[in-house]
Amino acid sequence: MSHTLPSIRKANGIITIKVFRFQGLQCISDILCLGDYITEWKNFTLCRGPKARNLSDISTVLNRYENGTYVLFMNVSFPNDVIIHGIKISVHELNEVTKIKLWNYKVSEACKYFFFAQIIRQHLNSSNCHVKKGFYSIEFNLNRLVRSYLGNRFYYGEFLLNLVVATRQGNILCLKYVLNFKKKS
Repeated sequence: MSHTLPSIRKANGIITIKVFRFQGLQCISDILCLGDYITEWKNFTLCRGPKARNLSDISTVLNRYENGTYVLFMNVSFPNDVIIHGIKISVHELNEVTKIKLWNYKVSEACKYFFFAQIIRQHLNSSNCHVKKGFYSIEFNLNRLVRSYLGNRFYYGEFLLNLVVATRQGNILCLKYVLNFKKKS
């Protein structure tokens, strides 16, 4: 079974419609493969970013509590001040045999984008993407974070996400993780 997800974009008066094909999604209905969900996080790892230089030192611990809540504890150390320039997220659908790239999402001015600006302001004490050197201890309730970004309905399935936060000079953060969306019973 396969399903499609349209993406509509308007730039310079031209409307572009892209269709992403989802294959192998486990659905109750052949018509609709989305709805209220629960999430499971797997294979949460730090990775090497695309730039030659890393501008932070990061350690992470992912805890899963009995109630199904996933909390990420992250210690970040910046030896120098940095200015966050961009955030890139790539999403792949995973199935038994392959991974299929669904989309890339790029934010070039992270502090002007409401979702990322709030995280940067709250956890890195910066309102303009200029982060002061020092040590930051951060705690993310991942279930709450995903719901605040995606809302209460999403496509069921298993997805590989790659998150890169960078400056013009180097990498700040690179994470790879598998996120499984299951139908809420």
